[in-house]
Amino acid sequence: NEQPNPNMLKLKTVQEKNSNYEETYYYGNNDYVSKMENTHSVYDFIYEGNKIVSRTESYDGEVVFRLDYYYSGDLIIESFGNIYDGWTQRIEYTYDNAGRLVLEEIYEKDPIASNFVLMRTYEYKYDNNFIVKTIFNYVVMNSVYEYNYKYDDKHNPYYGIYPDSYSKIHKHFRNNIITSNDGQYDTQYEFEYDLDGYPTENRYKVFTYYPKK
Repeated sequence: NEQPNPNMLKLKTVQEKNSNYEETYYYGNNDYVSKMENTHSVYDFIYEGNKIVSRTESYDGEVVFRLDYYYSGDLIIESFGNIYDGWTQRIEYTYDNAGRLVLEEIYEKDPIASNFVLMRTYEYKYDNNFIVKTIFNYVVMNSVYEYNYKYDDKHNPYYGIYPDSYSKIHKHFRNNIITSNDGQYDTQYEFEYDLDGYPTENRYKVFTYYPKK
């Protein structure tokens, strides 16, 4: 029953500053992203109502990757699909009682294996409804990393362009991460905004929007 916000500017393009990489977003009849084209490939989003049930990636018109999404109520609890060179990936998502994503477990299987192997986990800690810490466990390398985040109070270009269920697993929050810290170094994103609080650029990217209908 999710509905997009009709008063929100919709993201049109994202251009990386230090490369020729660019993304262009297109919207369907439900006003959510139906297709994203980038410099290398095309992503198509398949919906049932306002739920994304599959995402495909195509090169030169041929689908090479496909992910399917499985739900419990309005929450995505698993994604499953092929990723590269015959490998298959399964991601399991766990939420708290407030519907916030708290654990992501990524399993992969090579073409000749019979069982999936747990490769990586991400554990998320919140302040209100924003992730302020990620604990990344690279299980197969027996390594654990922590990342901390600070946010602005401005509009995130990616917020609201997908259904909330999909945005949760991709961490598209209402506001923008302005600082991330890996335990050693701060990364500053240095946003600039228009008069309505929409980012026009940051240290790495330039954003444009479709005019309001």
